[in-house]
Amino acid sequence: MNLLKQFFRISDNGATEKRMKETLENCERAPARGETIKCVRSMDEMEIFASSMLGPKVVLRKTLNVKGSGKNVMVGRVSRIQGGNVTESVTCHQEVFPVMLYFCHYIPMVRVYNVEILTLQKIKINQVVGVCHIDTSSWSRSHPAFLELGSAPDGRKWAKWAKSLFFREKMLNEGVVMQMTDIRDKIHKRQFLSPTIIAKLPSLTTKNMNLLKQFFRISDNGATEKRMKETLENCERAPARGETIKCVRSMDEMEIFASSMLGPKVVLRKTLNVKGSGKNVMVGRVSRIQGGNVTESVTCHQEVFPVMLYFCHYIPMVRVYNVEILTLQRIKINQAVDVCHIDTSSWSRSHPAFLELGSAPGEIEVCHWIFQNDISWTADAN
Repeated sequence: MNLLKQFFRISDNGATEKRMKETLENCERAPARGETIKCVRSMDEMEIFASSMLGPKVVLRKTLNVKGSGKNVMVGRVSRIQGGNVTESVTCHQEVFPVMLYFCHYIPMVRVYNVEILTLQKIKINQVVGVCHIDTSSWSRSHPAFLELGSAPDGRKWAKWAKSLFFREKMLNEGVVMQMTDIRDKIHKRQFLSPTIIAKLPSLTTKNMNLLKQFFRISDNGATEKRMKETLENCERAPARGETIKCVRSMDEMEIFASSMLGPKVVLRKTLNVKGSGKNVMVGRVSRIQGGNVTESVTCHQEVFPVMLYFCHYIPMVRVYNVEILTLQRIKINQAVDVCHIDTSSWSRSHPAFLELGSAPGEIEVCHWIFQNDISWTADAN
Protein backbone atom coordinates (compact mmCIF):
# COMPACT_ATOMS: atom_id res chain seq x y z
CA MET A 1 0.00 0.00 0.00
CA ASN A 2 2.75 2.48 0.91
CA LEU A 3 4.67 1.77 -2.32
CA LEU A 4 1.48 2.27 -4.35
CA LYS A 5 0.75 5.55 -2.54
CA GLN A 6 4.23 6.76 -3.36
CA PHE A 7 3.91 5.62 -6.98
CA PHE A 8 0.61 7.45 -7.49
CA ARG A 9 1.54 10.33 -5.13
CA ILE A 10 -1.47 9.77 -2.87
CA SER A 11 -1.62 11.80 0.35
CA ASP A 12 -2.06 10.12 3.74
CA ASN A 13 -5.49 9.53 5.35
CA GLY A 14 -7.49 10.98 2.48
CA ALA A 15 -10.51 9.66 0.60
CA THR A 16 -8.35 8.39 -2.28
CA GLU A 17 -6.19 6.30 0.05
CA LYS A 18 -9.33 4.84 1.66
CA ARG A 19 -10.85 3.91 -1.73
CA MET A 20 -7.54 2.38 -2.89
CA LYS A 21 -7.38 0.25 0.26
CA GLU A 22 -10.99 -0.95 -0.22
CA THR A 23 -10.19 -1.89 -3.83
CA LEU A 24 -7.06 -3.83 -2.88
CA GLU A 25 -8.94 -5.64 -0.10
CA ASN A 26 -11.61 -6.63 -2.65
CA CYS A 27 -8.90 -7.95 -4.99
CA GLU A 28 -7.47 -10.02 -2.10
CA ARG A 29 -10.74 -11.25 -0.58
CA ALA A 30 -11.41 -14.96 -0.21
CA PRO A 31 -13.38 -16.24 -3.22
CA ALA A 32 -16.83 -17.76 -2.80
CA ARG A 33 -17.26 -21.45 -3.53
CA GLY A 34 -16.27 -22.12 -7.16
CA GLU A 35 -15.28 -18.50 -7.79
CA THR A 36 -11.85 -17.42 -9.09
CA ILE A 37 -10.75 -13.78 -8.68
CA LYS A 38 -8.22 -11.65 -10.52
CA CYS A 39 -7.76 -7.88 -10.71
CA VAL A 40 -6.47 -6.89 -14.14
CA ARG A 41 -4.67 -3.79 -15.40
CA SER A 42 -5.23 -4.12 -19.15
CA MET A 43 -7.59 -5.59 -21.73
CA ASP A 44 -4.89 -8.12 -22.62
CA GLU A 45 -4.75 -9.32 -18.98
CA MET A 46 -8.55 -9.47 -18.92
CA GLU A 47 -8.76 -11.60 -22.09
CA ILE A 48 -5.98 -13.92 -20.90
CA PHE A 49 -7.81 -14.49 -17.59
CA ALA A 50 -11.15 -15.07 -19.34
CA SER A 51 -9.56 -17.57 -21.76
CA SER A 52 -7.80 -19.40 -18.92
CA MET A 53 -11.18 -19.90 -17.24
CA LEU A 54 -13.50 -20.46 -20.21
CA GLY A 55 -11.32 -21.81 -23.00
CA PRO A 56 -9.43 -20.23 -25.93
CA LYS A 57 -12.49 -18.83 -27.73
CA VAL A 58 -14.33 -16.20 -25.67
CA VAL A 59 -16.94 -13.53 -26.45
CA LEU A 60 -16.95 -10.07 -24.85
CA ARG A 61 -20.38 -8.62 -24.01
CA LYS A 62 -21.22 -5.10 -22.77
CA THR A 63 -24.37 -3.09 -22.18
CA LEU A 64 -24.82 -0.74 -25.15
CA ASN A 65 -25.47 2.57 -23.33
CA VAL A 66 -27.04 4.05 -20.17
CA LYS A 67 -30.48 4.91 -21.53
CA GLY A 68 -33.24 3.79 -19.17
CA SER A 69 -31.07 4.15 -16.06
CA GLY A 70 -33.15 4.91 -12.98
CA LYS A 71 -36.43 4.84 -14.93
CA ASN A 72 -39.35 2.50 -15.43
CA VAL A 73 -38.68 0.54 -18.62
CA MET A 74 -40.18 -2.34 -20.54
CA VAL A 75 -38.32 -5.57 -21.33
CA GLY A 76 -38.21 -6.27 -25.05
CA ARG A 77 -36.79 -9.27 -26.86
CA VAL A 78 -34.65 -11.54 -24.64
CA SER A 79 -31.78 -13.57 -26.13
CA ARG A 80 -30.68 -16.48 -23.95
CA ILE A 81 -26.93 -17.07 -24.25
CA GLN A 82 -26.00 -20.76 -24.53
CA GLY A 83 -29.68 -21.45 -25.14
CA GLY A 84 -30.57 -20.37 -21.61
CA ASN A 85 -28.66 -23.27 -20.09
CA VAL A 86 -26.69 -22.88 -16.87
CA THR A 87 -23.16 -21.99 -17.94
CA GLU A 88 -20.02 -20.29 -16.66
CA SER A 89 -18.80 -16.72 -17.16
CA VAL A 90 -16.17 -14.17 -16.28
CA THR A 91 -17.57 -10.80 -15.23
CA CYS A 92 -15.33 -7.75 -14.82
CA HIS A 93 -16.25 -4.64 -12.82
CA GLN A 94 -14.38 -1.33 -12.80
CA GLU A 95 -12.81 -0.50 -9.45
CA VAL A 96 -12.05 2.85 -7.82
CA PHE A 97 -8.31 3.29 -8.35
CA PRO A 98 -5.93 6.01 -9.62
CA VAL A 99 -5.72 4.20 -12.99
CA MET A 100 -8.07 1.85 -14.83
CA LEU A 101 -8.41 -1.40 -12.90
CA TYR A 102 -10.98 -4.18 -13.26
CA PHE A 103 -12.05 -6.74 -10.65
CA CYS A 104 -12.75 -9.92 -12.65
CA HIS A 105 -14.27 -13.09 -11.28
CA TYR A 106 -15.04 -16.45 -12.82
CA ILE A 107 -18.50 -17.70 -11.82
CA PRO A 108 -19.32 -21.36 -12.46
CA MET A 109 -23.15 -21.35 -12.38
CA VAL A 110 -24.89 -18.51 -14.21
CA ARG A 111 -27.35 -17.79 -16.96
CA VAL A 112 -26.52 -14.88 -19.28
CA TYR A 113 -28.98 -12.82 -21.30
CA ASN A 114 -29.01 -10.06 -23.93
CA VAL A 115 -32.08 -7.95 -23.28
CA GLU A 116 -33.73 -5.20 -25.31
CA ILE A 117 -34.74 -2.23 -23.15
CA LEU A 118 -37.81 -0.33 -24.34
CA THR A 119 -39.59 2.82 -23.23
CA LEU A 120 -43.13 2.41 -21.95
CA GLN A 121 -44.16 3.37 -25.49
CA LYS A 122 -42.27 0.28 -26.76
CA ILE A 123 -39.41 2.22 -28.37
CA LYS A 124 -36.07 0.44 -28.14
CA ILE A 125 -33.48 2.56 -26.29
CA ASN A 126 -30.85 0.08 -25.11
CA GLN A 127 -29.43 -3.45 -25.32
CA VAL A 128 -28.22 -4.68 -21.94
CA VAL A 129 -26.45 -7.76 -20.64
CA GLY A 130 -27.94 -9.57 -17.65
CA VAL A 131 -26.13 -12.16 -15.51
CA CYS A 132 -28.17 -14.35 -13.16
CA HIS A 133 -26.25 -16.16 -10.40
CA ILE A 134 -27.93 -19.53 -9.98
CA ASP A 135 -26.12 -20.77 -6.85
CA THR A 136 -26.04 -18.17 -4.04
CA SER A 137 -25.77 -20.67 -1.19
CA SER A 138 -22.17 -19.67 -0.34
CA TRP A 139 -22.84 -15.92 -0.32
CA SER A 140 -22.78 -13.95 2.94
CA ARG A 141 -26.17 -13.44 4.61
CA SER A 142 -25.36 -9.70 4.70
CA HIS A 143 -24.91 -9.48 0.90
CA PRO A 144 -26.82 -6.40 -0.39
CA ALA A 145 -28.73 -8.60 -2.86
CA PHE A 146 -30.52 -10.37 0.00
CA LEU A 147 -31.38 -7.06 1.66
CA GLU A 148 -32.76 -5.73 -1.62
CA LEU A 149 -34.70 -8.86 -2.57
CA GLY A 150 -35.79 -9.99 0.88
CA SER A 151 -34.20 -13.43 0.89
CA ALA A 152 -31.16 -15.34 2.13
CA PRO A 153 -28.49 -17.79 0.88
CA ASP A 154 -30.71 -20.73 1.83
CA GLY A 155 -33.71 -19.19 0.05
CA ARG A 156 -35.66 -18.26 3.20
CA LYS A 157 -37.65 -15.05 2.88
CA TRP A 158 -36.69 -11.97 4.89
CA ALA A 159 -38.98 -9.72 2.87
CA LYS A 160 -40.83 -8.21 5.82
CA TRP A 161 -37.78 -6.18 6.81
CA ALA A 162 -35.94 -5.99 3.51
CA LYS A 163 -36.88 -2.40 2.75
CA SER A 164 -37.03 -0.91 6.24
CA LEU A 165 -33.97 -2.01 8.18
CA PHE A 166 -32.32 1.44 8.17
CA PHE A 167 -33.79 4.93 8.27
CA ARG A 168 -32.91 8.58 8.82
CA GLU A 169 -33.02 10.41 12.15
CA LYS A 170 -35.72 12.79 10.90
CA MET A 171 -38.18 9.86 11.07
CA LEU A 172 -37.99 9.94 14.89
CA ASN A 173 -40.60 12.64 15.34
CA GLU A 174 -43.99 12.20 16.98
CA GLY A 175 -46.73 11.49 14.44
CA VAL A 176 -44.44 10.16 11.70
CA VAL A 177 -45.74 6.98 10.02
CA MET A 178 -43.10 4.47 8.94
CA GLN A 179 -42.68 0.78 8.25
CA MET A 180 -41.02 -0.90 11.19
CA THR A 181 -38.52 -3.60 10.34
CA ASP A 182 -39.23 -7.10 11.57
CA ILE A 183 -37.32 -7.02 14.86
CA ARG A 184 -38.24 -10.55 15.93
CA ASP A 185 -35.39 -12.79 17.08
CA LYS A 186 -35.17 -15.59 14.48
CA ILE A 187 -32.23 -17.40 16.06
CA HIS A 188 -33.09 -20.69 17.77
CA LYS A 189 -33.33 -20.52 21.54
CA ARG A 190 -30.07 -21.03 23.42
CA GLN A 191 -28.59 -20.24 26.82
CA PHE A 192 -25.33 -18.83 28.12
CA LEU A 193 -22.87 -21.44 29.29
CA SER A 194 -22.14 -21.72 33.00
CA PRO A 195 -18.89 -20.11 34.23
CA THR A 196 -17.48 -23.62 34.84
CA ILE A 197 -17.99 -24.66 31.21
CA ILE A 198 -16.87 -21.26 29.86
CA ALA A 199 -13.55 -21.84 31.61
CA LYS A 200 -13.08 -25.01 29.50
CA LEU A 201 -14.19 -23.43 26.22
CA PRO A 202 -11.42 -22.85 23.62
CA SER A 203 -10.85 -19.22 22.63
CA LEU A 204 -13.39 -17.96 20.11
CA THR A 205 -11.10 -17.60 17.11
CA THR A 206 -11.11 -19.09 13.62
CA LYS A 207 -7.75 -20.69 14.46
CA ASN A 208 -9.58 -22.79 17.05
CA MET A 209 -12.38 -23.80 14.65
CA ASN A 210 -11.55 -27.51 14.83
CA LEU A 211 -11.31 -27.44 18.63
CA LEU A 212 -14.65 -25.62 18.86
CA LYS A 213 -16.27 -28.12 16.47
CA GLN A 214 -15.07 -30.95 18.71
CA PHE A 215 -16.24 -29.13 21.85
CA PHE A 216 -19.76 -28.63 20.44
CA ARG A 217 -19.78 -31.88 18.41
CA ILE A 218 -20.38 -30.12 15.09
CA SER A 219 -20.19 -32.23 11.92
CA ASP A 220 -17.93 -31.29 9.01
CA ASN A 221 -19.08 -29.15 6.06
CA GLY A 222 -22.58 -28.54 7.36
CA ALA A 223 -24.66 -25.38 7.75
CA THR A 224 -23.79 -25.11 11.47
CA GLU A 225 -20.05 -25.15 10.76
CA LYS A 226 -20.52 -22.45 8.08
CA ARG A 227 -22.51 -20.19 10.44
CA MET A 228 -19.99 -20.72 13.26
CA LYS A 229 -17.15 -19.69 10.94
CA GLU A 230 -19.05 -16.56 9.83
CA THR A 231 -19.65 -15.62 13.47
CA LEU A 232 -15.98 -16.08 14.43
CA GLU A 233 -14.88 -14.04 11.40
CA ASN A 234 -17.24 -11.27 12.51
CA CYS A 235 -15.75 -11.37 16.01
CA GLU A 236 -12.27 -11.05 14.49
CA ARG A 237 -13.01 -8.43 11.84
CA ALA A 238 -11.09 -5.17 11.79
CA PRO A 239 -13.01 -2.48 13.70
CA ALA A 240 -14.16 0.70 11.99
CA ARG A 241 -12.56 3.98 13.05
CA GLY A 242 -13.23 4.52 16.76
CA GLU A 243 -15.02 1.18 17.15
CA THR A 244 -14.00 -1.50 19.68
CA ILE A 245 -15.27 -5.06 19.25
CA LYS A 246 -15.69 -7.91 21.71
CA CYS A 247 -17.70 -11.13 21.51
CA VAL A 248 -19.02 -12.07 24.94
CA ARG A 249 -20.16 -15.39 26.40
CA SER A 250 -22.11 -14.17 29.44
CA MET A 251 -24.01 -11.16 30.80
CA ASP A 252 -21.13 -10.59 33.23
CA GLU A 253 -18.65 -10.35 30.35
CA MET A 254 -21.02 -8.00 28.53
CA GLU A 255 -21.41 -5.63 31.49
CA ILE A 256 -17.65 -5.64 32.15
CA PHE A 257 -17.01 -4.69 28.51
CA ALA A 258 -19.69 -1.97 28.57
CA SER A 259 -18.26 -0.52 31.79
CA SER A 260 -14.71 -0.58 30.43
CA MET A 261 -15.87 1.50 27.46
CA LEU A 262 -18.45 3.81 29.07
CA GLY A 263 -17.47 4.11 32.73
CA PRO A 264 -18.47 2.26 35.91
CA LYS A 265 -22.16 3.26 35.84
CA VAL A 266 -23.99 1.94 32.79
CA VAL A 267 -27.63 1.50 31.79
CA LEU A 268 -28.96 -1.50 29.85
CA ARG A 269 -31.71 -0.79 27.31
CA LYS A 270 -33.83 -3.23 25.31
CA THR A 271 -36.85 -2.96 23.04
CA LEU A 272 -39.91 -4.00 25.07
CA ASN A 273 -41.52 -6.51 22.69
CA VAL A 274 -41.95 -7.30 18.98
CA LYS A 275 -45.32 -5.64 18.38
CA GLY A 276 -45.32 -3.53 15.21
CA SER A 277 -42.70 -5.71 13.50
CA GLY A 278 -42.99 -5.55 9.71
CA LYS A 279 -45.97 -3.21 9.83
CA ASN A 280 -46.72 0.45 9.29
CA VAL A 281 -46.61 2.13 12.69
CA MET A 282 -46.75 5.64 14.09
CA VAL A 283 -43.99 7.21 16.15
CA GLY A 284 -45.26 8.33 19.55
CA ARG A 285 -43.37 10.16 22.28
CA VAL A 286 -39.60 10.21 21.70
CA SER A 287 -37.21 10.29 24.69
CA ARG A 288 -33.72 11.50 23.80
CA ILE A 289 -31.08 9.74 25.88
CA GLN A 290 -28.38 12.10 27.22
CA GLY A 291 -30.64 14.97 26.19
CA GLY A 292 -30.29 14.10 22.50
CA ASN A 293 -26.59 14.97 22.51
CA VAL A 294 -24.09 12.94 20.52
CA THR A 295 -22.81 10.31 22.93
CA GLU A 296 -21.20 6.88 22.97
CA SER A 297 -22.76 3.47 23.38
CA VAL A 298 -22.12 -0.25 23.40
CA THR A 299 -24.55 -2.27 21.28
CA CYS A 300 -24.69 -6.05 21.53
CA HIS A 301 -26.23 -8.28 18.86
CA GLN A 302 -26.94 -11.99 19.16
CA GLU A 303 -24.83 -14.18 16.89
CA VAL A 304 -25.57 -17.56 15.33
CA PHE A 305 -23.60 -20.01 17.47
CA PRO A 306 -24.25 -23.32 19.26
CA VAL A 307 -24.65 -21.44 22.56
CA MET A 308 -25.60 -17.87 23.47
CA LEU A 309 -23.01 -15.46 22.12
CA TYR A 310 -23.20 -11.69 21.63
CA PHE A 311 -21.19 -9.50 19.26
CA CYS A 312 -20.70 -6.22 21.17
CA HIS A 313 -19.20 -3.06 19.76
CA TYR A 314 -18.42 0.28 21.29
CA ILE A 315 -19.49 3.14 19.00
CA PRO A 316 -18.15 6.63 19.80
CA MET A 317 -20.63 8.91 17.97
CA VAL A 318 -24.31 8.00 18.29
CA ARG A 319 -27.62 9.33 19.46
CA VAL A 320 -29.85 6.93 21.38
CA TYR A 321 -33.63 7.15 21.68
CA ASN A 322 -36.49 5.47 23.52
CA VAL A 323 -39.46 5.59 21.18
CA GLU A 324 -43.12 4.83 21.76
CA ILE A 325 -44.51 2.70 18.92
CA LEU A 326 -48.21 3.29 18.18
CA THR A 327 -50.74 1.72 15.86
CA LEU A 328 -52.14 3.98 13.14
CA GLN A 329 -55.06 4.45 15.55
CA ARG A 330 -52.55 5.92 18.07
CA ILE A 331 -52.70 2.99 20.51
CA LYS A 332 -49.35 2.32 22.19
CA ILE A 333 -48.08 -1.21 21.46
CA ASN A 334 -44.33 -1.06 22.08
CA GLN A 335 -41.40 0.89 23.52
CA ALA A 336 -38.43 0.55 21.20
CA VAL A 337 -34.78 1.53 21.51
CA ASP A 338 -33.18 3.19 18.51
CA VAL A 339 -29.51 3.93 17.81
CA CYS A 340 -28.47 6.52 15.21
CA HIS A 341 -24.88 6.34 13.95
CA ILE A 342 -23.77 9.94 13.39
CA ASP A 343 -20.36 9.35 11.78
CA THR A 344 -20.57 6.87 8.91
CA SER A 345 -17.50 8.18 7.06
CA SER A 346 -15.44 5.03 7.73
CA TRP A 347 -18.15 2.58 6.67
CA SER A 348 -17.80 0.58 3.46
CA ARG A 349 -19.50 2.05 0.40
CA SER A 350 -21.21 -1.32 -0.05
CA HIS A 351 -22.82 -1.23 3.42
CA PRO A 352 -26.50 -2.24 3.09
CA ALA A 353 -27.57 1.04 4.74
CA PHE A 354 -26.29 3.06 1.78
CA LEU A 355 -27.98 0.72 -0.68
CA GLU A 356 -31.28 1.15 1.14
CA LEU A 357 -31.06 4.89 1.79
CA GLY A 358 -29.35 5.87 -1.45
CA SER A 359 -26.29 7.59 -0.02
CA ALA A 360 -22.61 7.10 0.73
CA PRO A 361 -20.17 7.04 3.68
CA GLY A 362 -20.05 10.26 5.69
CA GLU A 363 -22.97 11.87 3.86
CA ILE A 364 -25.76 10.81 6.24
CA GLU A 365 -26.44 9.43 9.68
CA VAL A 366 -27.96 5.91 9.82
CA CYS A 367 -30.53 4.75 12.38
CA HIS A 368 -31.83 1.30 13.28
CA TRP A 369 -34.00 -0.32 15.95
CA ILE A 370 -32.58 -2.58 18.63
CA PHE A 371 -33.99 -6.01 17.79
CA GLN A 372 -35.63 -8.46 20.17
CA ASN A 373 -33.00 -9.79 22.59
CA ASP A 374 -30.34 -7.34 21.37
CA ILE A 375 -29.05 -4.84 23.93
CA SER A 376 -27.85 -1.23 23.99
CA TRP A 377 -25.73 0.19 26.84
CA THR A 378 -25.08 3.85 27.61
CA ALA A 379 -23.42 5.66 30.48
CA ASP A 380 -25.71 6.49 33.40
CA ALA A 381 -26.27 10.25 33.25
CA ASN A 382 -27.31 10.40 36.93
